[in-house]
Amino acid sequence: MGGASYAFFPLYPVLIHTIDYIFHNVELATFSLTLLLLLANFLSLHVVIKNLYSQKLAIRTIFLIFFFPFSIFYYSYYTEGLLLFELIWFSFFLIQKKWLLSSFTLGALTVTRGTGLFLIPVFGSFLFKQIYNKKISVIKSILFFILALMPFFFWIL
Repeated sequence: MGGASYAFFPLYPVLIHTIDYIFHNVELATFSLTLLLLLANFLSLHVVIKNLYSQKLAIRTIFLIFFFPFSIFYYSYYTEGLLLFELIWFSFFLIQKKWLLSSFTLGALTVTRGTGLFLIPVFGSFLFKQIYNKKISVIKSILFFILALMPFFFWIL
């Protein structure tokens, strides 16, 4: 990787840079982050699927997603591992209607990859449905929506 520049949204390089303070070696920091995210994805996927469905389905899901041929990107120095981790928890918090946590994870998704921006309308539609059913106030939903967009806007600035 000598001298290579990282053309990513800011969260992944910031995490690599943070871990680089420990190792003082970019390759080792990136390798460590990749392994850490792989382990976190295994555990996160297991916890979420087990809570929503069953233990048996959780194990099957883990094997299917991590033994799929294109899962090689989860073992490489790409943002896919970080994106999967955030997407797992964003989906779980959205299903559980934990709006503050889903706002934070959506904010992280928007500064991890550009595809995270496509989840903003999904989040907005879930909030609108809660407003329509009078389960959340308009002011709270606007605040959650703004909170989800803040990391991306700060990065743009």
